[in-house]
Amino acid sequence: MQSSDTIDYKELYEYSRKENILLREEFKQLRLVNEQLLHRLEQLLKLSFGSKSERYVGKEQSPGQLRLGLTEEVTVEVSVPASVATEKAKQVQPAQEKKKHFVIPESIVDEIQEIHPDVIPEGSKCTGSEISYRLKCSPARLTAKKIIRYKYLLPTPAGDPGLTSKIIIAPLPDEVIRNCMADASLLATLIIEKYCDHLPVYRQMTRFDRTGIKLAHSTLLDWIAKTCTLLNPLYEKLKQEVLQSNYLMMDETTMRVMDKSKKGTTHRGYFWAAQAPPAQLVFFEYQPGRNQEVPQALLSDYKGYLQSDGYSCYETLAVNKDIKLLCCMAHARRYFLESEKNDPKRAAYALNVFGQLYDIEREIKDKTTSERKEARQELSKPLWILFGQWLEENAGMLNEKSAIHKAFAYTMKRYKRLSVYMENGTLNIDNNPIEGSIRGIALGRKNFLFCGSHDGAQRSAMLYSFMGTCKLQGINPIVWMVDVLKKINIQPADQIQNLLPHRWKELKEIEPVL
Repeated sequence: MQSSDTIDYKELYEYSRKENILLREEFKQLRLVNEQLLHRLEQLLKLSFGSKSERYVGKEQSPGQLRLGLTEEVTVEVSVPASVATEKAKQVQPAQEKKKHFVIPESIVDEIQEIHPDVIPEGSKCTGSEISYRLKCSPARLTAKKIIRYKYLLPTPAGDPGLTSKIIIAPLPDEVIRNCMADASLLATLIIEKYCDHLPVYRQMTRFDRTGIKLAHSTLLDWIAKTCTLLNPLYEKLKQEVLQSNYLMMDETTMRVMDKSKKGTTHRGYFWAAQAPPAQLVFFEYQPGRNQEVPQALLSDYKGYLQSDGYSCYETLAVNKDIKLLCCMAHARRYFLESEKNDPKRAAYALNVFGQLYDIEREIKDKTTSERKEARQELSKPLWILFGQWLEENAGMLNEKSAIHKAFAYTMKRYKRLSVYMENGTLNIDNNPIEGSIRGIALGRKNFLFCGSHDGAQRSAMLYSFMGTCKLQGINPIVWMVDVLKKINIQPADQIQNLLPHRWKELKEIEPVL
């Protein structure tokens, strides 16, 4: 046994102390990692099973909490798309050999149009007719218009043996798509049901099948593609008008796209959205990537305010002196809402401040632009200044890996841009309007899962643009689409912009009542 005289107790003490320090540091790191993992788990569980509303009502205000004296409860509603059941896409069967004759059941014919030549020389004899069909659609069932064009044999001049006899027939009525049996109502229904009601084309095909009409999946897709070709000049005009606004909101959302170069998987593309709140217009553009070159190219000639979330690619636009950036208050608020369990006291204080800012917006929403600006300067700006001081005082006390620190960091980095809306009564406090416009895409991709190609994705972007603008303008999209498809082939090129939803609405309102 070793003698006690030979034991170096000082060395053992120092060794033990160092071990304890290392263990404490290791325990501290493990606790931080555990908090991070628990926070992520909480967010995942909330995303999957929790309420999608971001409603917050503080239990009580802190003793030194800023007060407005408003009795209305502090709430902010930012709803997210409800879960929609997905259905596995059916594999498209190879197209069968095209039949020579397409038989329309007479049971679905509810209208017959008989057309004779405008001028029928005296003595002409009707020798028969040519029958064409135009498929129509109503919400309840598929019907068809039967077009009968009578043919006339012109009289034979005296002394003519009849070798030069001639038959005349009236031309077909105007068609939306040349040599296509789809009427404007059917083309509009295909588009509205997919891009407004989120009904995939193959499900529409199944519905048509129940009426006795077997329309190939490829045929329906071809009709939509050709309709988009017709609407493309109108889409360019919409894009041009949106970018002429002096106030834009921008955001982006994902869409999976089939790509021949990626076997066994899909490409992750993006729909980029730009919305002009003053004019109530929105357009979408598809891009394969999410890099900074996209907004830079899109807004190369833009001048005005640009509101967005905290995505860094928008910050690169700050070098353009013609663009003034402002950020979304709802995004900053969301970070504090997610950190409520991590640091209840600080999160509650911040959420109450955000709540008071939104209370002010609710109070002044129906006031004039100048009155909104004045109220924001008088009420919102002092609140925001005090909140900024509070952020500075508390930031140094936080754990850098905690959820509350993330909320502080996000808000402090964008503090000035979050307050830009206070300098102009036209500006919005957050980006929620454009998120509402994107919601339809989120619902759609849960149903039809992906776009068939990059070109198909751009066509979808075009149609989402029209549907989104109709929604903002309060227009029934199918009424607008049917009318536009009937007119677009005969509309003068220099007047094509009159078919845009907002201009179409104005012209409809001033049309004389017959």
